[in-house]
Amino acid sequence: MKIYISGRITGRVEQARTDFAYAEQKLKKLGHYPLNPFNFKDDHDKSWNEYMKVCIKELVDCDAIL
Repeated sequence: MKIYISGRITGRVEQARTDFAYAEQKLKKLGHYPLNPFNFKDDHDKSWNEYMKVCIKELVDCDAIL
């Protein structure tokens, strides 16, 4: 199952990076295909709205959201 990992990133980037990586590892161990937004190709200079456009495009192809 393709699962999008979702959660608050703004204002807590380093903690979110750790949390998302942990969730990604757990989902992989369960046999799923996790989509971690931290792994998206990016130059990291987008506004919040621009990031949401990228994330929503990825999210619609997933089977579930965590």
